[in-house]
Amino acid sequence: MARLRGDRGCGIVAPMQRPSDDEYDAYFRPYVNSAPGDDVFAALEAQADEAESRFAALDDARAMHRYAEGKWSVKDVLQHITDADRIFATRVLRFARGETAEQPGFDHDRYVAHAQAVAELASEFALVRRANVALYRSLPEETHALTGVANNVRVSVRTLPWLCAGHVAHHFEVLGERYGV
Repeated sequence: MARLRGDRGCGIVAPMQRPSDDEYDAYFRPYVNSAPGDDVFAALEAQADEAESRFAALDDARAMHRYAEGKWSVKDVLQHITDADRIFATRVLRFARGETAEQPGFDHDRYVAHAQAVAELASEFALVRRANVALYRSLPEETHALTGVANNVRVSVRTLPWLCAGHVAHHFEVLGERYGV
């Protein structure tokens, strides 16, 4: 089979090491530290599977449950983690490709205001997450330490997948404790 220009073949994918504390702002430390395990790719994929099974049996009434006034519903949380995954993956792509323009932050409350049906959101999250894992796996190891600025904070490429895993772990924990999901 002919190789495409730039094709690095199908060799072993370099693991993405957990970032050091100097690769991201201290605000993100709880998320990065709560990312499960030592293999970020496996953790991210397991969370996609968990989301599909966790939300499969939710009806719309339960999905709209809020544990307190002014708090997000289960549906809102699922929309939030999907949006965050997309945005963080876009940052990974831009920084890994050498983008130097600062990336803006995002207003998660405004994004959540446009949540969809839960069954669709669970499938959407799993699809987005799996696509993002494919991106992360495709990155040459030399891009892992590249950095960029997003929301006025410098962050490395390798930090963002670990941040995604820890961010979802945090929200899954809250969903279990506060929502019984």
